[in-house]
Amino acid sequence: MKIISKMVAVSGFSLMALGISMSSFASESPETQASGRTYTTVTISNIPGGGEAKANLSTGNLKRSGDTQVTFLETKRTALLGNSAELVNSNQDARSSKVGLSLNKVVNGTNKGAQINYYYYAKVYSNIIEPNNNNDVTLQFSADKMN
Repeated sequence: MKIISKMVAVSGFSLMALGISMSSFASESPETQASGRTYTTVTISNIPGGGEAKANLSTGNLKRSGDTQVTFLETKRTALLGNSAELVNSNQDARSSKVGLSLNKVVNGTNKGAQINYYYYAKVYSNIIEPNNNNDVTLQFSADKMN
C-alpha cells in the first residue's frame, strides 16, 4: 500500500511540474515576443503626418547577437511620402539609427546601444512633409542583422 501511495504522489508531482512548465512555455507566444534572429511583425496604426512618430511597445524583439546592425522590412504602408523607423527600448529611447523604409525591401540600421537579451521595439516616423494623418505601417523588424 505504501508503494502505491508513493507512486501516486510521484505521479501527481510530475503532472504538476509538467503543467507549470507548459504554462510558462506558453506565456511567451512567438507573436508577442519573438526571439532574436527572427523577425517580429507589427502594424502601427494612426501615425500622424508632419514628421511625427508612433511606437508599438506591446510587441518586442529579443536581441540575441552582438550584431552591429538591426533590420527592418516594410510590407505595407498608407503614407504617400513613405516612412522611416528606428529601434527603441521600452522608454522609447533610440537604440538604432533612423532609416528610411522602402516597401518590400530589407533595410539595415546601425545598432546604437541595443544589448543582448533585451527586448526592443519599432518606432515609425512619417515624412516631415507628409500631409496625411492616421497612416498605417506593417513591418517586420529584428534587433539583429537578418541578411
